[in-house]
Amino acid sequence: MISDFKEYLKFLINKKLTPNQFAICWIIETKDIDGLLEYQKEVGAFKASEYNYLIDNGYLENFNEGGKFNLANLIITPKFSEEVFIDEDVAFEQILSVYPKKFLLDGKEWSLLNANLNQLEIEYGKIIKRNKYKHEEILEKTKIMTNKMKRGLINYRGIGKYILGRNWLELEMGDDGGSKDTFTSL
Repeated sequence: MISDFKEYLKFLINKKLTPNQFAICWIIETKDIDGLLEYQKEVGAFKASEYNYLIDNGYLENFNEGGKFNLANLIITPKFSEEVFIDEDVAFEQILSVYPKKFLLDGKEWSLLNANLNQLEIEYGKIIKRNKYKHEEILEKTKIMTNKMKRGLINYRGIGKYILGRNWLELEMGDDGGSKDTFTSL
């Protein structure tokens, strides 16, 4: 889900969607049938008018016949998916593009990419679950941490430790919008 509630509200307002319509699109795209069944059990079924709005406004393509809404025959359009989801390989490449590749210590170069990058991409994908907003938050924190590494404010760490340890979580945003980190060494 979108990691910041204000961003979620802005998205709903901008796209003129209700929370239910967002949930329909999310469930269809992620194929979260268990979530759908739980929602229907606890809250109730989505209304036909919610599906019709999404179809009429280009968020869903409907391959059902007879006015029915079988989720297997509904497809999210790029109008929704490109705003909310990101492919894991693209997201991982973006992280790699901002993360330092190496550093110099006592005249010797050390690699920070000394991990199985294919496996790391899979692990990063599990963390973000294609959530574009979660990835963008991690990417911004990665840029801040990279800057701090380059300035010598925190120790360098390999990308494997960074991702698997979810080190971006150790970086908090200060009240003034600036950043503060909760660690200074490995």
